[in-house]
Amino acid sequence: MGPYAKISIDMKRIIIFILLVLIVLPSMACSMFRKRVPEVVSDEQLLRFDGRILDAERLMRESGLLIVPFKAGAGVAATNDLDKLALFMAKAISDGFKNKDSNLRILTASESQDADLILKGYIVGVDDPKGFISKLRKKESQLETQGQIIDIRTGKIIIDFSSSIYSKNRGDLSDLAYQTGEAVANFILENSGEKQ
Repeated sequence: MGPYAKISIDMKRIIIFILLVLIVLPSMACSMFRKRVPEVVSDEQLLRFDGRILDAERLMRESGLLIVPFKAGAGVAATNDLDKLALFMAKAISDGFKNKDSNLRILTASESQDADLILKGYIVGVDDPKGFISKLRKKESQLETQGQIIDIRTGKIIIDFSSSIYSKNRGDLSDLAYQTGEAVANFILENSGEKQ
């Protein structure tokens, strides 16, 4: 073996090492700085939900929960369509509690005098692109909300949450509203106690 054979073997090892470093290092860096992955409802939809429990002890007590349909937030027009979206969300939250052993009991409007906690919030963003230009721009349908559960007696905030849901399909805002309500119900149920 000549001197050139030794150099070519060493060069091959160096090249392989460099390639491995170039492949492995970026993937390690990406995994180290990973942020919380939003919940993907489907290939066509993306849901981001952020919730905070501010008084876990209070949430664990047996209580009556009154759901107030969300209102139009700042910069959002109060329309009949928006009211329908708010009702879809309220229905989804209520449906989420059906057949669940929760210490929270969903109340109807006629039982509002028995409420210990109240869930209320605002629709702070809604976009349902229509028309040819919007389709060309590939705009997404979008629904953004902010809400809270408040102790009626003390006025203290028990839960604070916000959500954004986007869809590539246009005209399905009622579905987005229902899925937002399901996310709210799931968050509450995961963090509240079971019925004793």
